[in-house]
Amino acid sequence: MEMTAFIVLAEVARCISAPLKAMFHTIQEIAERMRVTPKTVRGWIIDGRLGAIKFGRVYRIRDCQFSDFLDRQTVEATREKTT
Repeated sequence: MEMTAFIVLAEVARCISAPLKAMFHTIQEIAERMRVTPKTVRGWIIDGRLGAIKFGRVYRIRDCQFSDFLDRQTVEATREKTT
């Protein structure tokens, strides 16, 4: 739980320092870019993995929130063990 709070605070700090003209993306745009369904993107938002802003019933994702999400998904390559 503490690590999640730290990640959220780091994300908020990064987005606050972003320019006011930050680009916002729709769930559909993120889904197309990631080649997943909008339902998957909504799930990421609801699970707290992808930050978003909710305006009424509509979500918008800032560039910095999407970038942070991608950074957290990065996996280091592992080599197969050869015998």
